[in-house]
Amino acid sequence: MKALFLKLKNKKIVVLIIVIGLVCAIIGVKSFMPKGSDNQGALTDIKRTVTIERGTLKDSIDIKGIIKSEESSSVTPTLPAKVMELNVKVGDIVKKGDVIAVLDNSSIKEEIEKKKKEIGEEKSNLKLAFDRLTKQQEEAAQRKNDVINEQTRLVNQAQTAYDQAVRNASNYTSTLNSAKGNFENAKIEVEKRRNELSNKESILQQRYTEWMNNGGTDSSTGYTEYQTAKAELEAASKEFENAKNVFNYDEYEKNYNTAVEQSNNLNQTMTEAKNRLDNSKNDRDKAIKSEDKNIQDLNLQALDAKKKWETYNGSDALKELDKKMEESVLKAETSGKITELKVTVGSVPKESIATIESVDKLIMEATVQAYDIAKVKEGQKVIITNSTNDKQVEGTILRVSPTATTSENTSGFLVQIKVSASDNLYVGTKVNGEIIISEKQNVLTVPKDAVFQDDEGGHIKVQGEDGEFKDMLVTVVEQNEFFVEISGKDVKEGLEVLAVYEWDNLVNNQRDKIEAEDNVQ
Repeated sequence: MKALFLKLKNKKIVVLIIVIGLVCAIIGVKSFMPKGSDNQGALTDIKRTVTIERGTLKDSIDIKGIIKSEESSSVTPTLPAKVMELNVKVGDIVKKGDVIAVLDNSSIKEEIEKKKKEIGEEKSNLKLAFDRLTKQQEEAAQRKNDVINEQTRLVNQAQTAYDQAVRNASNYTSTLNSAKGNFENAKIEVEKRRNELSNKESILQQRYTEWMNNGGTDSSTGYTEYQTAKAELEAASKEFENAKNVFNYDEYEKNYNTAVEQSNNLNQTMTEAKNRLDNSKNDRDKAIKSEDKNIQDLNLQALDAKKKWETYNGSDALKELDKKMEESVLKAETSGKITELKVTVGSVPKESIATIESVDKLIMEATVQAYDIAKVKEGQKVIITNSTNDKQVEGTILRVSPTATTSENTSGFLVQIKVSASDNLYVGTKVNGEIIISEKQNVLTVPKDAVFQDDEGGHIKVQGEDGEFKDMLVTVVEQNEFFVEISGKDVKEGLEVLAVYEWDNLVNNQRDKIEAEDNVQ
């Protein structure tokens, strides 16, 4: 039982053998008993035990697979040319960048010489284009100076008109203020009389109302007060009219309105002159910006033309030819071993000429069945065993395919496992693997059938010194499909326990079957 680290497949076989052995033992007793013998006693005496042992409780999945190179590359030509040199053979170790083969490149060299001549002619044309743009730059600079002079003249003209309008408006301010002062002084005096007249009108209305409310007779006091108020109103009205004449109110009002109108006209003239000045400045700025834009465009064109002229070397045209020259020399893209070579000197390859596979970076590819795939995760540890020498190497799950694949002989999910060390492993060899789902070391375990669980916890039947089995309450810590880790104050290594906790039910079922067969006979 210490070999609990055996793979689950082996565990299934062991447990299955135990159960089959127990049933066969019961049937065997019945077969060698004479008819009518005491079958019950014989059956009761047959009890298989197991020992509580300390070991490793592990849940794992067995897999089979093949070793492949994690890093593989092909040497594939892109040019339809024959092989002039071949520098390797199958089995050679190469490094990245090593020359594998050289193709015929004589025609490419001729094309390069022809293209260089065309490049010289193109460079001369680019120089002529740059010279033309340089002359256009000089002409644009002169045209800008002419525009600045004309626009400046127009701005100065508008500025002079505006300055005159400002002076006219400013000079008229004293005339407006004088007219305004005369009118406001006369208005104050006239407004006093107007207010007095309004007050007398209110008093007259009040006396009239009181007179009417008291009877409205001519002999009453109210009538006398009404007549007095009426006389005062007439006097205030005359005073108001006299004040307008005395203080020249109408004349001052007319003069003031005329002065305001003239001032408004002068201000309008000043505003229009200011607008013309602003417009002339805007026109000047736009004209200069337009010339600047033209000069800027020419500068950019000239810079571009100069750059093209100075830097042009036909690199774009030669790049493709240089690329072909490079492609005529076939190099290793990765380091590794030449595992396949498909050409000879003088042949014209149409596909890959060689395959290079890394011998240091290896992976194991295997298929996991659908019922186990949910437990498999990237990063899990895998124990890889070489089928030829049983040496073990650790690996780590690198990739798990999200979709199942089906082949002629099997179906499942492809799993790739990164191998930690390549010693004693070779590309193409078949290996066994064990994916470790969980692992717990140095624990006390028994077969799963030896434990019964209910609301109290776990139960095992421990064999005492007298041969009798007694129930012991235990704690079920962890379990896999076939074994259980147990603990408890009385649980210790070496105790003999009943292999199948439900042994009595198994015996009773078999006894009923035997009795039924005896009755038939």
